[in-house]
Amino acid sequence: MAVDGVDGSSSAQIQQPEQPEQPEQPQQTDGTTSTDEAAQSQSQPQQQQAQTTQDTYEAPRSAGPVDLSGAPRYDPADYTAAPAGGSTSSSASDPVSEAQSVAKAQETERPETAVDPNKVGVALNDQPENLPIGAELERLGVTSARITLNNDNFRPDDKSNVTNWRNALDDYRLYGIDVTLNLPRELEGSGSFPIPPAGDVTGKDDEGNPTRNVAPSENQPQEWKDAFNQWKEEKYLPAVQNVIDKIGTVEGEDGVTRSRVKGYEVWNEPDEQHNSGYAPAIPAQQFGEVLRDVYQKVNGPDADPNTRPVEGQPRITAGGLDSGDPNYLDGAMVDGKLYADTIGVHPYLKQPDASYDPAGSWTGTYQNISDAYRRFEKPLTFTEVGDKRGYSGENVQPGGEARPYPGAAAAAATQLDNVDRAYVFWKDPHDGPFAITQQAGQDEYGRPAWRWRPAAQDLHDRIQQWRARPTQ
Repeated sequence: MAVDGVDGSSSAQIQQPEQPEQPEQPQQTDGTTSTDEAAQSQSQPQQQQAQTTQDTYEAPRSAGPVDLSGAPRYDPADYTAAPAGGSTSSSASDPVSEAQSVAKAQETERPETAVDPNKVGVALNDQPENLPIGAELERLGVTSARITLNNDNFRPDDKSNVTNWRNALDDYRLYGIDVTLNLPRELEGSGSFPIPPAGDVTGKDDEGNPTRNVAPSENQPQEWKDAFNQWKEEKYLPAVQNVIDKIGTVEGEDGVTRSRVKGYEVWNEPDEQHNSGYAPAIPAQQFGEVLRDVYQKVNGPDADPNTRPVEGQPRITAGGLDSGDPNYLDGAMVDGKLYADTIGVHPYLKQPDASYDPAGSWTGTYQNISDAYRRFEKPLTFTEVGDKRGYSGENVQPGGEARPYPGAAAAAATQLDNVDRAYVFWKDPHDGPFAITQQAGQDEYGRPAWRWRPAAQDLHDRIQQWRARPTQ
């Protein structure tokens, strides 16, 4: 979807993260409650507790131990690749694995429509002051957010903007919302990104403009390769560093570096066809090198993506593949490695399951995507989930059955063993009615007030099905 607008371990004990002061939360209307009301109506999610370990992540250039409170509840590193249709295996001595085993045993006692709250979040793309507050996401029942940054909503030299981002991320941390920051090419605003020139016309877009693919790196002229590398080194990577330094981490007076986020998603739709309105595609080789550079910037120059991440290490997601062709990632290997901990996929035009609107126009199912990418032995993250034909809004009766797409998609992700989580759109992007909410004016503080569409209520109800005590 188009976007708007030194490594190693520390032997020191991880220190307990300081709880951020709870910001004053405005009273919301049309589907939102205040912080106090939310706390009374919903059980406060437990904050992830730091653990004592001799193998802990230490941020590059930091002298102190690190506690990253945004680490995922279900560690993607616990996923072990299994044959399609098979099951994952894990050590019974691992507390996380034990918890997963218990959850697995309960699956037969939950309806297939139920959604695991730890496997669903919201996709956000807005100014920090316009994001839904933590209490609203807690009320919905989700536990994570994927936030897309660009040169308009993230301005590293604007102290007010940086402060607003820190406050928003601290508010999410307070409510147990894991955050992944998406870092597309639009993160830097010079307008100097060099579009790869070599490629073949493949057809026309919805407006009749020609679309074309992007030729592999070996077919691109050397002049473009040089220009891209210069742009990457002088524009994109410094912009990524600004995100890490300004809002991604916080240095405490105690010398401990703490992260506000779960991780970073690199790029957006690198395998997308070029069209007149949006052209994010780059050859797989260049994408793999960008992944490597960001991975090492976050985790240190010797970081190895094939090594199990240590406790609290930020997860790097290979950003938002949407072609459905896993072969693209074969070309993104650098020295035989894919520099990512998870693989981000946009499953557009995919059925959540074969029973969802069987007469509709689809290009496969979520199970097909799960199977296609399984050979990379990394968990998948569906970083954008939606269908712009209206199945998120008022038109939620595909095939004559009231099944909003976001909830069905989240339920399908819950059932797939190699999917870490799925992010549904909170607010409509510019190119279709994807979202589960609609803005309904503003509250007394000038913040957006949100009205739940039927898809939001459906998702909330499915999460409650999961949280309900299984029948004994």
